[in-house]
Amino acid sequence: MREVGSTRRAPQAVSSAPWRSRVAGGIARRTTTARTGGYRFAALSEGTYRIDFDVAGFDLVRQNHVRVGAGTTAAVDATLRISTICECVEFVPATPLRERAGQVLDESDRPLPYSRLEVVSSGRREVAYADQDGRFQVRLPINGTWALTASDSGFRPVALQVSGTIAVPIVFRLQHEGAASVPDTERFARGCRCPGDLFTH
Repeated sequence: MREVGSTRRAPQAVSSAPWRSRVAGGIARRTTTARTGGYRFAALSEGTYRIDFDVAGFDLVRQNHVRVGAGTTAAVDATLRISTICECVEFVPATPLRERAGQVLDESDRPLPYSRLEVVSSGRREVAYADQDGRFQVRLPINGTWALTASDSGFRPVALQVSGTIAVPIVFRLQHEGAASVPDTERFARGCRCPGDLFTH
């Protein structure tokens, strides 16, 4: 069983675009596109997969509900869009901040790549995505707590009250709910990364 497809950007293909295939509730696997933008992943077990296409400088694209059957080939294409270019405005926090590391996992302690993270403080809200191993870095108040929420396609969101008082890594474990309500294609817009951001990864 295998999957083939291509990563495209007009007028030419994006080369060396890593993509990640993950069977529902299973372990993620990785490969990289050829110079033409094509890719192949051989010897996948029968099942339903999601595929993440990730290239620096482009919005992340996720294809859900990719069905691989016995003795079949599934063709999955993705068109990547250039991320928004913007100017940075430095934010000076009213309270001292300390950086903490964290990771988003599923119920079996497997990383959830590119999970969505949202931190909410007084008068401020910031969104970012974890890396390909579900890891992130966030600056939090030493005095007080902020709400930090992790979510992912087909998983139940989890919210925690967190602070920068301690240096222990923040670990989210999300419960799988199924992918019936998840759209076939998702596009995750990459926000600006500026020096004063709360998320620093």
